[in-house]
Amino acid sequence: MNLVQAHIYRGDSIPPEAHTKPLFISSCGHYVELNRELGAIRPEGRSDYQLLFVTEGYIYVKNCDGSETPIGAGSIAVFKPGMRQVYLCNPQENTSYYWVHFGGTQAESLLEQVGLSERFCYTNINFEDNLSSVYNMISEIRLRRKNYELQCCLHFCTMLNSICRDNSGASTSDSDIMRLMPALNAMERQMQTPYTIEDYAKMCLMSSCHFMHIFKKCTGFTAMQYKNRLTMERAKYLLTHSSMSVAEIALAVGFEDSAYFSKKFRSYFGFSPGKCRKA
Repeated sequence: MNLVQAHIYRGDSIPPEAHTKPLFISSCGHYVELNRELGAIRPEGRSDYQLLFVTEGYIYVKNCDGSETPIGAGSIAVFKPGMRQVYLCNPQENTSYYWVHFGGTQAESLLEQVGLSERFCYTNINFEDNLSSVYNMISEIRLRRKNYELQCCLHFCTMLNSICRDNSGASTSDSDIMRLMPALNAMERQMQTPYTIEDYAKMCLMSSCHFMHIFKKCTGFTAMQYKNRLTMERAKYLLTHSSMSVAEIALAVGFEDSAYFSKKFRSYFGFSPGKCRKA
């Protein structure tokens, strides 16, 4: 048996202030070719979340009624705070699995967003292509360089999103995304310029119709929906992180009329720019 693991918080000794963060990683690791009955016995669960990614063999989750639920290779077990965590491995099956303990105010929302809100999630993908992020997290925790906790969260989110995409069967190609880059860059860097769909299509050397089709396929949004999203998020950032006036921010994100900007901002977020600044 090989075991590779790292801890920021050991066991359930997580300080209360950690749970007020949007996301934090408690610990992570990888059990390789288990040749003895090993798992966890936590009838009362833990205060954080745990994800188990089974790559070989089976994990047998012991239910309260005495039954067992086998979780095989390519599947994920999700244990939420306070949920019973009792599972074992068969020493004859050379089981391997990765795990991550995590928590935070946005943890539940993150699981829902990537489609992992159910207790057991069955997939048909090869985790080995995605779970190198666990080793990146282990390295960050052991070295404890500046902002290592933030970097662990970034690795974790990247891993979950990659698994989500692979499991969804999405077929967006890198070449399509590269063809859109001139328009994507213009949307982000030249917000104050009133480009049309035709302008963006010409930047990408496409017809307007083909541009709109490729853009929706790659991003899930129409070009104008995507631009509006970027514009509103940039405006919100400037409202909360700068001393610029509402009129100045409106101009910076492409609105000559600050009243119209305020109307669009309220429609998008559900509150006014002034309320956003006071929050």
